[in-house]
Amino acid sequence: MCNAWNHSPLCNCGWGGVDYGTQGYGNLLSLSLENVINCSRNSNILKDEEAKTFPVSCPWCGTIVFYHTNGFGDSVYFDSLGYPWQIHECFKRYWENKKALLKTNLNSPEINHDSGFFGMTVNQQKRLILVGAARKIPNVIVGEFLIYRMTEESLAKQMTISMQHLRNIYGHLYITETAGIKILSDEELEPIVKSKVKPNTIINQQRVVSLVRSEVKPNTITNQQQVVPIKSNQKNKRIPCPYCKRNIRSDRLKKHIKNKCVVKNSR
Repeated sequence: MCNAWNHSPLCNCGWGGVDYGTQGYGNLLSLSLENVINCSRNSNILKDEEAKTFPVSCPWCGTIVFYHTNGFGDSVYFDSLGYPWQIHECFKRYWENKKALLKTNLNSPEINHDSGFFGMTVNQQKRLILVGAARKIPNVIVGEFLIYRMTEESLAKQMTISMQHLRNIYGHLYITETAGIKILSDEELEPIVKSKVKPNTIINQQRVVSLVRSEVKPNTITNQQQVVPIKSNQKNKRIPCPYCKRNIRSDRLKKHIKNKCVVKNSR
């Protein structure tokens, strides 16, 4: 009996809920999405993932469906899990249009090689997986972009991958906040990608500044201060009058003694 792992691309058994043949193209599941988008088996979306199944919202009608991938680019939306593995109606309509387009445009250079199924980008697909995994974590509240009460640890555990793997594959799509994890939208992600710098750039810049500063001799500032002559105002220094003991400017002392010194002039 055919299933998700042994179903031949040329098999017309109708596995997956399809009750008709596909004239050599296989049914909805057997036709690899990578063959449609990339015309190859080298998945650039989930090539390092194992088989995963997550509840997600249908991008067309918003219904909760089950996103399933075997980790090699074959992906599908199910209405429910288990026999007869009914494929979601929106996916059926999408796939029929895609197959019709495939017959004439399979080798077209206009095919977007950076897109995944449903015309989604790699990042959009990964967002679906993150949100789908979050929905299965108890006590987690999934908002439009902020997933409340969720941590990286709980997300990695739910996805059965390591923290490092989570950060390597999905880390650019979210940021951690006090309330939970915020999933970045395309608009929020774009300026981050454009302004992205190499990890050591800032550190290296700081190091260069530090090295430049270290080349300055320790006594440079002190020496500069010593070189600048200090202008002393010796000419106008205040000195005490020898008679009245008042402090008088040196340039006015003579006049003071002659005309203003009370002690001198009282004699």
